Amino acid sequence: MYKVLSILLLLLCNVLHAQKAKVVLPTGHAKGGSVFAMDKKKEFFYSSDGSKVIMWNYKSGEQMHSFTINSEIKALTLNHGGDKLLIAAESEWRLFSTITGEQLWRNDNLTYYEWVSFSEDDKFIFGHR
Repeated sequence: MYKVLSILLLLLCNVLHAQKAKVVLPTGHAKGGSVFAMDKKKEFFYSSDGSKVIMWNYKSGEQMHSFTINSEIKALTLNHGGDKLLIAAESEWRLFSTITGEQLWRNDNLTYYEWVSFSEDDKFIFGHR
C-alpha cells in the first residue's frame, strides 16, 4: 500500500508544477570576477571575467543566464528598466535581454571604452574612452 502511494505521489510531483523549468548549467567563473553590476531593484547581480558575464539571482545565488562575447569585457551597464544588459569590450558592444538571455544588438567596429551608460529615457547609449 505504501509503495503504491509513494509511486502515485512521485507521479503527481512530476505532473503538477507551478512554473516551466528552464535548465541553466551553473558554470561560474574560471577566474575571479573583474567587472560587476547590479540592477536597481537589487534582484540580480552581474559579474564578468574575461569574455563572459553571468547573471545571478542576488537572494538565492542561482545562476540565471550566461552572456559570452569575443573579447575582454571592460564595462557593463543595465538600462533603467533592468531588462537590457550592455556589455562593452575591447572592440565590440553587445546588447542582451536579461529576460530571455538573447542577443538583441551588436557593433563590432568600436574602440576601447572605460564605461558605458544608458540615457535617462533608455533611447541612447553613451561611452567614455
